[in-house]
Amino acid sequence: MRTEFIVYWLPAFQRIRDRNLYIRFTFVPQAAFAKAAVIKLRGVEPPKTISRVFMLFSGVDPASTELDTTVDWVSHIGQDQEAMKDTKAFRVLEWGGMEVHQ
Repeated sequence: MRTEFIVYWLPAFQRIRDRNLYIRFTFVPQAAFAKAAVIKLRGVEPPKTISRVFMLFSGVDPASTELDTTVDWVSHIGQDQEAMKDTKAFRVLEWGGMEVHQ
């Protein structure tokens, strides 16, 4: 899934970088995402965990940007990282994103 995610979004990221901009990412917490988009699984066993990752991204001017590397994105999103690592369990991963133009 990691490779698919990169392959899918890389062209959009490259377009931003080609304009000499940094890329700002924000990830929507799963609780907020669940309110906007209900997920229903039919005909399958209940998953051990569901991880829904939705990112918002935009280009920002490097001169006006202060880098913040202190955010704990796993906690911010609300992902059960240990359950997602259980390769014997049925897990659901949904990912998506949207470029936000300013």
